[in-house]
Amino acid sequence: MLDKVKRWTTVGSAGTVDESSLTLVTLTGAVVALKGLGPLNPGAAPPGDLSRERRTVVIRYNVTPVDGAFDEVTAAHPIADACSLMVRYRDGGASSQIVIRLIQLDMTTGIETEFVRFDSNTFPQSAGFQLQTAVGMRRNMDFAELAPKAYYLDASLTGRAIPLEPENQTAAIAAIKIVFVTSDPFD
Repeated sequence: MLDKVKRWTTVGSAGTVDESSLTLVTLTGAVVALKGLGPLNPGAAPPGDLSRERRTVVIRYNVTPVDGAFDEVTAAHPIADACSLMVRYRDGGASSQIVIRLIQLDMTTGIETEFVRFDSNTFPQSAGFQLQTAVGMRRNMDFAELAPKAYYLDASLTGRAIPLEPENQTAAIAAIKIVFVTSDPFD
């Protein structure tokens, strides 16, 4: 039996940021990151009590079939044996969190089904970028032309707007990869 691996990728900065959050993020190359306040003037107090203020930015990524990426999953093998999210991200501390969910929308019923959830809090924290993978369940990813399904990634970056959290240590996403593995019993 031969396993077939199919991939779909995006960079962090390619997503659509909620309009209300546009002033809270920076887009630099492939990376989308929460804005930090930067250093304060010596002796200056932060405006208000920002040590408790948590900000969450929601970014969505449309998932569409890429030539060949979902062929094996949708044709002879409609159910992937495994579906995972590989994420290159930065989660610099206890106040930061990144959650990314692969969601299927049934366009007939409006029901959304979560396929895979990536949560940075399930991995060790690091001030630098790291690559981690969350594995989901066996799922039917139906991209067939007549199937009334749509897919997207829902990503949230959460962090505190404190001066002690410089911009190069705030929550950030550099890249996301969806990986499907199917087994062909005839190979």
